[in-house]
Amino acid sequence: MRLSRSASAYSSKTSLAGRILEGDKPGKRMFKIYPIGFFHVDIAEVRTGEGKLYLFVAIDRTLKFAIAHLAQTADRRSAVAFLDALIDAVPYRIHTVLTDNGIQFCHPPRYRSGGSVANFDGG
Repeated sequence: MRLSRSASAYSSKTSLAGRILEGDKPGKRMFKIYPIGFFHVDIAEVRTGEGKLYLFVAIDRTLKFAIAHLAQTADRRSAVAFLDALIDAVPYRIHTVLTDNGIQFCHPPRYRSGGSVANFDGG
């Protein structure tokens, strides 16, 4: 197959540009390694035929161990019940729980003194 001079020039330019662009790409990045017991916790509203429910979910970032809990309300009492169930269900030590700082998991801004860590004592 013969290419015209312009087609040949276009082909060489595009293949060169492709190699230059590929060369500029950073190498494949690895995910950060987390120790076992690092949980990400989130909540979602679920609509059912009977009304709204709230789905609490926790996933260990390393083992992908997950636990889910449906609750009628999305308040601190429900969050405490979920975290208690999480502690009971997990067969190893939980050392970190990462949340999105939702009102279920931390003190309201007006009650915070520095950090946003809540004491889950059932209150």
